[in-house]
Amino acid sequence: MDETLSRFLELLEEKLTNEKLVKLTLSKPRRKSDDLRNVYVKPVQLKAGRFFSFDFKFGTRHEVKNFDADQAKAQVQQLLEAHFLQADLFGLETDASLTIFSSGKMKLKSRKITKREAPDMQHDRQKKRLLNPAEVWWFQLGLTDREGNILPSMQHKFKQINRYTEILSGLFKSLQLTDQLRVVDMGSGKGYLTFALYEYLQNQLNLKPSITGVEMREDLVEKTNAIAQHSRLEGLNFALGSISGFPLETIDVLIALHACDTATDDAIAAGIKTGAKLIVCAPCCHKQIRKEISAGAQ
Repeated sequence: MDETLSRFLELLEEKLTNEKLVKLTLSKPRRKSDDLRNVYVKPVQLKAGRFFSFDFKFGTRHEVKNFDADQAKAQVQQLLEAHFLQADLFGLETDASLTIFSSGKMKLKSRKITKREAPDMQHDRQKKRLLNPAEVWWFQLGLTDREGNILPSMQHKFKQINRYTEILSGLFKSLQLTDQLRVVDMGSGKGYLTFALYEYLQNQLNLKPSITGVEMREDLVEKTNAIAQHSRLEGLNFALGSISGFPLETIDVLIALHACDTATDDAIAAGIKTGAKLIVCAPCCHKQIRKEISAGAQ
């Protein structure tokens, strides 16, 4: 092993074992084609003891893994030898930077600093969410386990649902809301966004909304209605129908996301006709246009 790399790993080991590590960043991939772009390391306190969280940042995703001190040192060595040209180590009393040049030579800089505060050791930092994954309907919808933990396969979906709720929360700020808010969600599908909106209006704004999810698939209507009834969500129901054919009375908000073909136009027209204060639409695809497209001669 290169002597400079060995000295850097000794500095790292000293901080790992003496609880002096604040954070470590690995950057500058050796190959432009490498999908792994950065790695961020920080100490975390788990039930099993002190570990080190490695956040692997890829091009379009990231993975988090926890290692003990010995494993962490071995991981850093392997990553520097195979993937990265730069390592920046931040400690409570000293910092160090390792630079690896294309020639293979290495340069290590170390400097004393004014003492830093110890890092936040909380592993699962509480995120500011408008939705509570512990609510029973998220388990019944298949996004969480019985303890309210978001399933690994549904993390991205729950993040999307939260983002949707954040966007709507900004739109609702411009409305003069009454206690009995009337909402129709056209094309409600599996009901994720409909339940999210109901939870936000009830738990965050203390309203008693009346929300109807309209869906063409009968099995989904039956399932979402059963979940709403089991969860005792008064005012939330699902109905069988289409955007163009569902009878609408006066409503405050009309939502139609990912409506296919001309359904977005139908939703806007229906919202205007019923005097909706807010119409939220996002077209999905181009079925109508695709019908007119034909392959040309090669």
